[in-house]
Amino acid sequence: IATFFYIVPTVGETLGIVAFVTVSLGGFGSIPGALIAGLLIGVIESLSAYLLGPIYKDMVVYALFLGFLWFRPQGLLGRT
Repeated sequence: IATFFYIVPTVGETLGIVAFVTVSLGGFGSIPGALIAGLLIGVIESLSAYLLGPIYKDMVVYALFLGFLWFRPQGLLGRT
């Protein structure tokens, strides 16, 4: 990460939050779920950046993540 961004204490904050969202959306302990969630988040980020603008891409992902977890708290492939 240090070769692409300036070195500051919060350099990996956004990437860490997106990684947590990916793992929790896929279901904790589910590797296929994390893979599917990662692909889904990548597509959603790209589409929202194209349609709404790059400023709103993270907000769209987090809003859809919260909405999804409201109805299925264990994640995509998580067990109950």
